[in-house]
Amino acid sequence: MIEIQALLKRVVDKRQLTQKYRALQHQVHRLEGAPRLVGKTPAMQKVNLL
Repeated sequence: MIEIQALLKRVVDKRQLTQKYRALQHQVHRLEGAPRLVGKTPAMQKVNLL
């Protein structure tokens, strides 16, 4: 029974870490914004306006 409890605790811990990781990833993406595109051509300028 102790082995099952230990396994369940590890599962819960891993799930919590995964949720925290995803939340931090989301926060980083939100703070960084969209990646900047490189290029000065008229076509790229149109893309940058989107």
